[in-house]
Amino acid sequence: MRIASISKSLTMVAIAKLWEAGKLDLDIPVQHYVPEFPEKEYEGEKVSVTTRLLISHLSGIRHYEKDMKKVKEEKAYKALKMMKGTMESDQEKELKEKGGKSNEKNDFAKAKIEQDNEAKGRNSKPCKRKNDFEQGELYLKEKFENSIESLRLFKNDPLFFKPGSQFLYSTFGYTLLAAIVERASGYKYLDYMQKIFHDLDMLTTVQEENEPVIYNRAR
Repeated sequence: MRIASISKSLTMVAIAKLWEAGKLDLDIPVQHYVPEFPEKEYEGEKVSVTTRLLISHLSGIRHYEKDMKKVKEEKAYKALKMMKGTMESDQEKELKEKGGKSNEKNDFAKAKIEQDNEAKGRNSKPCKRKNDFEQGELYLKEKFENSIESLRLFKNDPLFFKPGSQFLYSTFGYTLLAAIVERASGYKYLDYMQKIFHDLDMLTTVQEENEPVIYNRAR
């Protein structure tokens, strides 16, 4: 099973099964299940990270990029580009509704908006950061005995924002979810996933391991 981030969807299935069975509360701090994950602060304020925030990528836990400034600048730059595209789309729609007719005043206003947006874009150009495939952690070869062990890669890093206030796609957020699955289920993450695969009659779906010979292995 070498499926990269599709595994996040399967982790969500495990979370849903545990919630359905009454073994998991989505809205209590994660430390209830994983005390090894330290309580967090953001800008001097104590904050709570919950399972519900983790599954929605709203926890503030970083992805592979560790530089908070680069991530925030890139998010701001993307938001500005999206806003500019929305404004241009609205202007085009307005012109079509008027039958394509425009007067000198409308042309001037449009030109002014474009000029302002270009200036904002120049001033908001983000710092160049590595893409995910250039991040060293993506190629980590260390084998962890369980999900709890792997938390040490990021558990002491600061949050990038106050939980619940912003979206940031986070693989490490789902690493913490895997640890929650272990504690709530009483099984190692992959063992619990194997139970789910069996229940779904996915009998040829197994964990990806380099050492064993796995027949019909998908690459």
